Amino acid sequence: RPGLDVSALEATPLRRRSSDNGDVRDAQPDPGPGSCASPGRRVQQSGEPEWSAAEVELFQQALEVWGPAPCLLAPFVGSRSCCSVHRRLLSLPREVAASPRHARKPKRPTHAKRRHAAVVRERLGGPEHELWNPYQPCACVGGCHRGTCPCFKSANFCEKFCACNCSECGNRFRGCSCKCGAQPGRRCSYKSCPCVAAGRECDPDLCRDCYPTLHGTHAPGWQCNNFRLRLNQKRRVLVGRSVVQGWGAFLDGSAAQGEYLGEYVGELIEHDEADRRGKVYDRDDNSYLFNLNMKHVIDARRCGNNLRFANHSTNTNCRVNILLVDGDHRVAILASQPLAHGEELFYDYHYEANVAPDWADGKQGK
Repeated sequence: RPGLDVSALEATPLRRRSSDNGDVRDAQPDPGPGSCASPGRRVQQSGEPEWSAAEVELFQQALEVWGPAPCLLAPFVGSRSCCSVHRRLLSLPREVAASPRHARKPKRPTHAKRRHAAVVRERLGGPEHELWNPYQPCACVGGCHRGTCPCFKSANFCEKFCACNCSECGNRFRGCSCKCGAQPGRRCSYKSCPCVAAGRECDPDLCRDCYPTLHGTHAPGWQCNNFRLRLNQKRRVLVGRSVVQGWGAFLDGSAAQGEYLGEYVGELIEHDEADRRGKVYDRDDNSYLFNLNMKHVIDARRCGNNLRFANHSTNTNCRVNILLVDGDHRVAILASQPLAHGEELFYDYHYEANVAPDWADGKQGK
C-alpha cells in the first residue's frame, strides 16, 4: 500500500539464552521501541526511592503467582513502574526469579504450630452453639503477632485473603491432608480433620487432596465429605401445616443421620437492627431471626428458603452447624438422626427463658 513503512513491521527480536549461564533474564523478549521497558521510557535508577516493607511483601506474593513478569507484577505492587519491578527482578538470585513456586521454603518455627492448634482447641472447648467473631482480613506485614493482628484478637485464623506472609505467619490456616483410612467414603467427616475441628469447610486452595471432589475426579471412596455447602448438596424440603405451630418444614424423601439437608439463608443484618425487628416479629408471634456471629444476624422473613419454616423443639431431629466458607459464616442444617419421608423437621432455637413463646414449652414435637 502506498506510504506504508515496511521497516515498522519487523518482528521484535528475541534475545538468545547465553550458553554459559541459564539466567531467566536472558530469555525475555527485547522490549522494542514502543514498550514501557524500552530504553527511551525507562526511569533512571539513580534517585529511585527504596522499596518499603509493604511493597516488598506485595512483590513477593505476586511473584509466587505470576512469576518473573514485570508488567504483571507492577499493577499488583501499585506504586512501582514495570522498569522498577524489572530492576528488582534483576537483583534477585537466579533460582528465586526463575522458579518461585518451587523454591524451598524455610521451616516454620515450632511455636507456630502451637499457635495454629490454639484456635482449634479454643473452638473445640466452647459450647457447640457459641457465636464467633466475623472474619476480617488482616493487613500485617511479614508474620502476625498476637498483640497487633486483628485475626489473633478475634480468635480467628489468618486466611488466604490476608496480606501477611504465608510462610512466616504462625496463625495461617493451612488446610488438611486427610486420607481415606479404614472407612472409605468417610473422609473429612470427623473432628480428626483439622477443617472439621475448626468449624469450617475444606478449602480447595489449601486442601489439595480434597480438590478433585469439586470436579468429580476423585478415586472411589476418596471423596471429601466437607464440601456440602460449597457444592450445594441440599435435600428437597416442603412446606405444610405443622403439628406444633403454624407452618412447618417437611423432608421430601428419607435422610441418614448426619446428612446435609440445606442452608439457612436470608437477609444479613446487624444485632441492633435484629433487636428492633424482633420486637415487631414477637407481636406477630413469629420470627425468622438466626444469630450468625457476634456481629450479624440472618433474617429469613422476607427472603429465604423453605428451611425457615422448621420449628423449634427440644426433641430435635436436626442440628445446626455454623461453618466458615471462604471467610464467611454460613448455616448448615443436618439430620441428627435417621429421617423418614414426610417427617417434620425440628431443631433447637436455644430460646432464652424470658423470650420464648408460649408454645415453646419443651413438649412440642413429642
